Amino acid sequence: AGPSMAVVAAGGDRKGANSQDTETLPGPSSDDYYPTITVTKLVNILREPSLSSYHQMVIQAVMFIFRTLGLKCVKLLPQMMNLILNLVRSAQQGLRDFLFQQLGLLVSIIKQYIRPYLDKVFLAIHEFWDQEALQPQMLFLIGEIASALRDEFKSFIPRLIPKMLSVLSRDAARRRPATCIKVLLALEKLDANLERYLDVTIPAVMTMAEQEGASMDARIAAIQWIARSSRRLNVLEFASRIIHPLARVLEGPSEALHRPSIMALCSLMHALGEDFVLFAPLLTKCVEKKRHTVDGAARFLGMLHQVKGGETVPYADMQIDEGLGL
Repeated sequence: AGPSMAVVAAGGDRKGANSQDTETLPGPSSDDYYPTITVTKLVNILREPSLSSYHQMVIQAVMFIFRTLGLKCVKLLPQMMNLILNLVRSAQQGLRDFLFQQLGLLVSIIKQYIRPYLDKVFLAIHEFWDQEALQPQMLFLIGEIASALRDEFKSFIPRLIPKMLSVLSRDAARRRPATCIKVLLALEKLDANLERYLDVTIPAVMTMAEQEGASMDARIAAIQWIARSSRRLNVLEFASRIIHPLARVLEGPSEALHRPSIMALCSLMHALGEDFVLFAPLLTKCVEKKRHTVDGAARFLGMLHQVKGGETVPYADMQIDEGLGL
């Protein structure tokens, strides 16, 4: 028999292990009958340490079934979740990275039904956070949980924010720009829950935006993050801590950052309204120099003139770039 037959045999032979599971199986006429039988057999393989070489393949199969079932898979979670979370803590590094990724995908399917398992999920995140190679997948998982829980996510944020912002360090922005961008994406999914932490988040993001040794992709992403966040969050208190760094970026030599900076200033103009006029002298001086070389500079100056005159510029006019996605 080939490997697949060995796996099936192992799943089918563990009668004692799965007797409790089969007691609650739906009847054969149910649409859930065959998926439940299949998942039960696959779970038995995950219980076998001797079959660890098949665990990744088994989890892929289970996830395929869960994606097919959608929210109908929720009733099968008790069989799977504790096993997966135990594997996260005991697995080899390569499998652990895969497991965090799969947990993120699972949350995208089951949404708020992840609640009963959150304590163990975050225990694993905090335990392995210092392993840099795992951070991208853990950030993806955090973002999916934040999107699923929304306001209920608040209680987890205080311990996460220091860890997430620590990734936006000078060294990481140079060596691991992709991870830094994933931090920004995860922060964005916190939505209004992030407002209490803007006093530490905005300085960290703006520092990365200004950091000359950082990856250009990471710096652009930081500026774009500020542009989008200013549309959704109350950033008035932090206007000076955003606008002065953007003005310095505009005065700097990195031309790739000039247009994103002007776009971010347009978003801030809309968010701040007449309060934005306080920064008009500074911004007029540095943007005027870019009027003929940077797309959007002339339009920004025209909108600033309108705002100074007490006019309300329609939000649609502020969106001089639709491509602000990370």
